[in-house]
Amino acid sequence: ITLGGRNKDKLAAVKKTFDNDAMIQDVFVADGSDLERLKTMAKRTQVVLNCAGPYEKYSSLVVAACAEVGCDYVDITGEVAWVAKMREKYGEFAKASGARIVSLCGYDSIPSDMGVFCAVQALRESASQSKSKSSKSKGVQVENARIWHQAFGMPNGGTIHTF
Repeated sequence: ITLGGRNKDKLAAVKKTFDNDAMIQDVFVADGSDLERLKTMAKRTQVVLNCAGPYEKYSSLVVAACAEVGCDYVDITGEVAWVAKMREKYGEFAKASGARIVSLCGYDSIPSDMGVFCAVQALRESASQSKSKSSKSKGVQVENARIWHQAFGMPNGGTIHTF
């Protein structure tokens, strides 16, 4: 594993928090505005896991670099409008290079996705049991799902900068 980021001192501090020195091999410093450096980073790995935003401010060229060189990209953003821009701008490049661009894998999305998944799974199991009782039952087709959740506390710095 290589830790990558914008600040060498912060990366070194994060590296020290790992008990196993063999896990973190090195650090790679790249500014989010330096496309060539970001491409060098993306060429060195198979997957970039981006866990620091704000994404619209710092990560557009990270996505561009991954899409261009064929490196998979995953992030935890909740910046839906930015994700749409990235898909529009770099989707075809990623498709051509074989890169998979996967966004919205953080708190903003996971609880909702898991809630809907579990609800649909339970609904299908219930329908399956009913089907065995009645041969007229046709499976479950879910066309739309909405979920609401509430959290307490404050958003992190990246989220605040997004606003």
